Amino acid sequence: METYYVVEVNGRYYENETVLYSDNEIFEHSVRTNKSLLECKRFYSKADAQETADKHGFVVRKVIVKVEE
Repeated sequence: METYYVVEVNGRYYENETVLYSDNEIFEHSVRTNKSLLECKRFYSKADAQETADKHGFVVRKVIVKVEE
């Protein structure tokens, strides 16, 4: 059984973020989300997921996957 955490907002899941700098200042900041649990970023620590969620105003969801061999 595998447990991981995802960061979610409005039915979409956090994938990554991009920060562009110009002259050591943030020029552009964007957060990419998607609708797929398979393609979103998975966090193996709830603390790591919570840090990202708090930063962007998202929520953390626990996901449990049972893998049968």
